Amino acid sequence: MRRAIVALFLTLAVPASIWAQESPALPLAMTLQEPSGGGHDFIDLGAIEVGAVGGIIVYSSDFESDPKFGGGLSLRAPLPWLSGSVLGFERDVVGVFLQGIVSSIDREFDQPLQDPQGSAFYATLGLDYTFLHEEKFRLLAQAGLQYASFGSVTDTDNGLGLLIGVAAGMEIGRGIWITINPQVSFGGGDMMIFGLAGLQVSF
Repeated sequence: MRRAIVALFLTLAVPASIWAQESPALPLAMTLQEPSGGGHDFIDLGAIEVGAVGGIIVYSSDFESDPKFGGGLSLRAPLPWLSGSVLGFERDVVGVFLQGIVSSIDREFDQPLQDPQGSAFYATLGLDYTFLHEEKFRLLAQAGLQYASFGSVTDTDNGLGLLIGVAAGMEIGRGIWITINPQVSFGGGDMMIFGLAGLQVSF
């Protein structure tokens, strides 16, 4: 009986010891298969930034209008796919931004106009590139298309223009940034300068 038990034990133990030598246990991280594809998300909505902006809008001479105050909202989100998969950057340095500004215009001519003043609205969609990013400071270049609407103000044309700008941000709290954002908009041979500043919150 004792010999039978010993024989049974050797029958079970020897193959198990051989299997253990041939297939040593692997760490959990090595046994998990990496996700296929390895691509980047097109837009990172988890890192969206919301801001309030305001400042002075200076009109070129053809507008015949004094500078006006404007204010509005801005949204921004990184574009990991464009930054990493297309351009090959290790960080998400390219982002998309949307900006809406409400202001006014008051045209002054020698001859009275039917509607010399009214509200103005500017909506911009564009891309930005973060070319400097420190722990508490960042600097971005902006380029986009801006739609300008001057309502019913006499001799003004609504339409699209090219906008370029620079945005400087300083972090004053966790995810809270103070921004300075000068922009220039060109359209139809005219120009507008936006001297904006604001507060931006990262989520």
